[in-house]
Amino acid sequence: MIAAAALVLALQDAGNPVMEVVDNTASYVSVQAIVPLPKLSGHEIAEMQILADTMAVEVDGLSRPQMLNFAAQAGDTLRITLMPDHLRIQIGVLPSDMRSAISYVDQILHNSRLMPAALNDAMAEVPSRKRPMWAIAVQPYKVRYERIRREELVDLYHRVCRPENVWLSVGGPIKPGAAEAIWQAKLKDWKTERPAKPSLDANPPDDLLAVPGKLSTIELQGKPIQGNDPAMPVKLLAIIGLGSGKGSAMFERLREGKGWSYRQEAILTPTLDGFTPRMIMASTDKTAPFEMAKGMKEELLAAVAEWKDADVVRARGMAEGILLRGLELSPLYFNPYWPVTTSLHDRTFMAAYWPMKTGTEWDAKKLLAQMALVSTDDMKAAATSILEGSQPRILLASE
Repeated sequence: MIAAAALVLALQDAGNPVMEVVDNTASYVSVQAIVPLPKLSGHEIAEMQILADTMAVEVDGLSRPQMLNFAAQAGDTLRITLMPDHLRIQIGVLPSDMRSAISYVDQILHNSRLMPAALNDAMAEVPSRKRPMWAIAVQPYKVRYERIRREELVDLYHRVCRPENVWLSVGGPIKPGAAEAIWQAKLKDWKTERPAKPSLDANPPDDLLAVPGKLSTIELQGKPIQGNDPAMPVKLLAIIGLGSGKGSAMFERLREGKGWSYRQEAILTPTLDGFTPRMIMASTDKTAPFEMAKGMKEELLAAVAEWKDADVVRARGMAEGILLRGLELSPLYFNPYWPVTTSLHDRTFMAAYWPMKTGTEWDAKKLLAQMALVSTDDMKAAATSILEGSQPRILLASE
């Protein structure tokens, strides 16, 4: 009999809980650390990107080539990604290498050497790294890498990477409590000798005004949703109804009806305080961008006003496909380039990220049960509120 994946919450004596996603059907173990970020200035965002690129290069203990070899044996690799509200470290290894992987993640977080050569290499390469058009649309700010100094990077590293700030999550064919025991032992050796100094830089990052290529992106950005908002199920269902897949309001009105969009999605992106609903479309249409944004809002409000029970049923079906079956149309953009899926890595991530963000455990089946109680009028009201409170954001094509 195949054992179903189960979520185990193992409390520590100090710091954050260790999350364990027990899935005996998995062939590998996912080890992840999620580190919430403080408010960062534009300059500090650039510094964090350099840190994300270099903090695993040289650490005490196991070498990077050793860990990459362990990951390769499991058909995986090491990834460190940066989002506006968190840093994520992720590695997949064979079950026999779980202890080594946890040890390596621990060393990345508190014993990175941040050697000048590695930092210089990153500062030469990262600024010229190209991002796909949709990744730019999802994170449309300009990162400036001027005047970055190693001492500032080291200070920021010690300000962010602190034992009380880390959420560890481990998933796969693991014994309940095993990861927590290993992590407890690591915490005993983690000494924070530097105080968590506040930032002295308050300048926000610059917005991009143009994107490479021939596609502009026209966006309606709604008001942020708090992570602990009790109306999250109905608001998430409304966002799915607005822009997830064929049959959504954005697809039917903006692409099929008006021929405006090349790609269109309604998504949630994380902010420091919660999540921002965003309706984004990529377009080559020659209509004046702000006129198009106005028309976009009018079209979507008209579509929502016409929603029937069948539209709620469709949104629930899409939600089930997204949350349980891995349909790649999720509005949960908690990665730089792609939305959350049902992979072991993403389930392990959500097991720690969601409680870190909302104070409640991630339970896809419970969320779907709550969505089943949402009426047509409830979903229409939520979508209307999101749209009426939205503001336009334009990224013009450079060609």
